[in-house]
Amino acid sequence: DGVPGRGGSAATSGAPMAVSYRFAVLRFDDRNRYGQDGVPGTFLFAGGESVIVRVKPATQAKAGKRNRFAKVAALSSSNEGEAALIELLGPVGEYASELEAYQLHFGVKPCRYPQKEEWALTGLLGGVDGGSLPPCEAWRRDCSHLHVVSVDNASTRDIDDALSIEASADGGVELGIHVADVAAHISPASPLFRWALERAGSAYHGGIAASAAEAEADPLLRGGSVPMLPPDLAHDMLSLNQGVPRNALSVFLRVAGGKVVSRRHERTRIVNREATTYAALGAAATPALEVVRDLLRALSGEAEPEDLVAWTMIEYNSYFGERLVEAADAAAGPAGLLRVQEPPPPGGRPLAARYQLASHKGSTRGHASLGLAAYAHVSSPIRRYADLHCQHALLGSLPAAAAEEARRRAEEERAAAQAELAAAREEVQSLTSELEAAREEGAAAAAAQEARAGRMAEEQTLAEERASTALQQMRSGIGKERRELEQQLADARAAGRDALSLVALHIARAERRASSLDLLQARAELAASTGQTGAGSAGTPSLAAALFGEGKA
Repeated sequence: DGVPGRGGSAATSGAPMAVSYRFAVLRFDDRNRYGQDGVPGTFLFAGGESVIVRVKPATQAKAGKRNRFAKVAALSSSNEGEAALIELLGPVGEYASELEAYQLHFGVKPCRYPQKEEWALTGLLGGVDGGSLPPCEAWRRDCSHLHVVSVDNASTRDIDDALSIEASADGGVELGIHVADVAAHISPASPLFRWALERAGSAYHGGIAASAAEAEADPLLRGGSVPMLPPDLAHDMLSLNQGVPRNALSVFLRVAGGKVVSRRHERTRIVNREATTYAALGAAATPALEVVRDLLRALSGEAEPEDLVAWTMIEYNSYFGERLVEAADAAAGPAGLLRVQEPPPPGGRPLAARYQLASHKGSTRGHASLGLAAYAHVSSPIRRYADLHCQHALLGSLPAAAAEEARRRAEEERAAAQAELAAAREEVQSLTSELEAAREEGAAAAAAQEARAGRMAEEQTLAEERASTALQQMRSGIGKERRELEQQLADARAAGRDALSLVALHIARAERRASSLDLLQARAELAASTGQTGAGSAGTPSLAAALFGEGKA
C-alpha cells in the first residue's frame, strides 16, 4: 500500500523519518478497527509486540477475514506503535506462506534479487535473454561427445556437477568430474559477484509432503531452496541441465589397475545426457549408471550412492585445494580460499571447519576430519560463494580487491575459530580438573568404602561367633532338658506301672468281694424261699459254713 515518507521524510510534519521493514501477522478477523484503515497486528518473534497497520479499505476487502502475514514499515515517529503496509503475504496456517514469511523475517530469502539488467554476464550470446553459448573457444576442450550424467536429489534444480567415464586405447579408464564454469559468466566486476559474497550460499528446506505422490500433486509441499544467485541463473542458464551445452571446469582421474594413477584439469564444454537421482544410481537404472556405480564402488570402497558421489566431490576439491596452495606459494596472483580444520586438542571435541586464505601460512592448511593436506570448496559455484571465488583464483581472474575482502572475512572467521579453540582448550582444562577432582573424590570414596567394608566384615565375624556360641548353648540346654524329660517320662512310666498293678490288685479284691456278696445274697434268697431261717436246721448248711466251709463254721 506504499510507505509515507519512504523516500526519507514524513508527510505529516516534514521531519526526517527512519524506516525499518518488519514482518507481522495482520488480524483481519478482528472486528476492531482503529480508524478507517487501522488493522491490528503482531510482529513476528517479538514477544507479542502489537502494532496498528494502516491498510487501505480496498486491500482490506481483498484480504477478506483471513489473518495474513505482511511486510510492514515500522515508523519511529510520533506515530509510535503504527506501521504502513508494504506487501501483503499469504494466509496464516498455510505451509508455503508461513515458510516464506519466516525466510523473509530471518533474511534467508531476499526481498528481491538483482534485476537482469544488473547482471552484467559474460561469455553468452544474446545476453541474458538469449543466454546461449558461443562456439567453443580454442583453449576450451570440447567434451560434448562424452556421456555425462548428473546425480542429485529428485528436487534439485541447481545442478553444479556431473560425471563421465571414457575408456582409453591402452585399456585404462578416465573418470571425468565436471563442475559448472560459473566464473566464465560472472566476473568479479559483475554486481552478482558482490551479491554472491553477501548472500554466501543457497539455503535449502525440507517439505511436509507425506509421500512422493503428495509432493508431486502439490509442489508447495515439496522441499526446495532459496538460491544464492537469481533463480533464472541458478536453475537454468548456469545449471548443468539435461540436453543443453554448458561450460565446465573438469578434473580427469586416470584409472589403471583399479586405482587412480594421475589427475589433471581442463576447462571444457559438456552436455549432460542423463540428469538422474541417487536412487537411480543405486539401482543402476541404465547401463551408463551401472558403469559409473561399479567404478566408483571399486575406487572409493563405498556402497551407498550418496557416498559414491561425495567421494568424487572430495577428490575434486582436494585436487584444487592442492593447486591453490601451489599458486599461493608461488605468489601467482590473489589467493583462493581453503577449507581448513584444526586438529582437536587432546581429549577435546572436533573443531568447526573454517575458511582461510591459501596464502596464510601461520596455521594448518589441512582438513583434520578428512585427513587431507589441502582442501577447498570448488565443486558448487552456483550455490556457494567460496567456490566461485576459488574458480576465479584458479583461473587467474580474481582481482586484488576481492581477495582482500575475502582475506578480511577469513581473518574474522579465523579469529572466531581461534576463540573457539581457546574456549575448547579451556573446556578441556576444566574437564581435566573436574576429572582429577572426580578421581580424588572417587579414591577417597573407595577408601571409605573399603574401610566400611572392613568394619562390616569384622562385625559379621563377631556376629557369627556370637551366633555359634548361642547355638551351642541352646543345643546344650536342649540336650539337658531332653534328658530330664526322658527321665521324667521313664519315672512316670514306672509309676504308672506300679499304679496299674495296685489298681489291678484292688480290682481283683473287689471282684472277689463282689463274688462273695453275690453268693451270700443268693444263699440268703434261697433260705428265704425255703423258710429255713434257723441255723443248724437239719439238711441245710449255715451261712458261716457257706462262706468259710464246714470245718470253719
